[in-house]
Amino acid sequence: MRIFLTGGTGFVGRHLRVALHEAGHAVTALTRHPLPDEAGLTWAKGTLDDADALAAGMAGCDAVVHLVGIIRETRGATFAQVHVGGTAQVLAAMGKTGVTRLLHMSALGAEPEAETEYFHTKWEAEQLVRATGVDATIFRPSLVFGPGAGFTEPLIHQLQSYPVIPIIGSGEYTFMPISIHAVCAAFVQTLALDGPTRGQAFDLCGPEVMSYASILLTLANALNVRKPVVHVPIGFMRLVIGMAETLHLPFPITNEQLTMLLAGSRCARREVLPFDLPEISFKEGIAEMFE
Repeated sequence: MRIFLTGGTGFVGRHLRVALHEAGHAVTALTRHPLPDEAGLTWAKGTLDDADALAAGMAGCDAVVHLVGIIRETRGATFAQVHVGGTAQVLAAMGKTGVTRLLHMSALGAEPEAETEYFHTKWEAEQLVRATGVDATIFRPSLVFGPGAGFTEPLIHQLQSYPVIPIIGSGEYTFMPISIHAVCAAFVQTLALDGPTRGQAFDLCGPEVMSYASILLTLANALNVRKPVVHVPIGFMRLVIGMAETLHLPFPITNEQLTMLLAGSRCARREVLPFDLPEISFKEGIAEMFE
């Protein structure tokens, strides 16, 4: 199949474009700054707000994989602009080019009553996808880890550069982190299936429930970091973050991200999925990262 890919230069996109090629697919990836072509991959210069670039890149494709998302807003990119507006542009281009198959990346926690704008706009984007009537499959992964970054990158920076290991609050809020290899397998296998995945949304979680504290300490152990653990009160963190946001100062976390962190990210139940995903523990996955 020929696949049109958005977000091909991001963490998930970098891994997925390789996995798609290895599965025999030809990929056209949208990017602001074209890179050298790779085996099975060509670049289409453009952005999500460039209707002509989207249509040109999708021409002749059998499916679209839409990954683009942001985890924090900037002055030039809000959650609404990227998650909702960007998805609307992709769907409009699909309508123009006649492509009807879409694999859409959402997030675990996307729901209509979400406390944060990140999750709310992810939910709004899902609703746009459903309203168009395209043959869509939606994925909602928990925290994704693996070689090349993922949610571990800022944690690794903190562990290596801070004099202590800071844990916000108790650190007992929980997640089900999932390997990038499992996420890629879900996308690739979905393209090979027909009826079982069309019109469906799948929550994707790893095989274990881990507290934030255990995630951080597992990373510290892999990095051979031995520092005192300091629990930072949540109220103090919100005060410091609020001051940083008011003064437009750089800070590792926003108040919105803190709210999402404290809520955790877990699958409500272990779904019987129509595809076979590798079950890679967090400890196994980070060992690969540091090889």
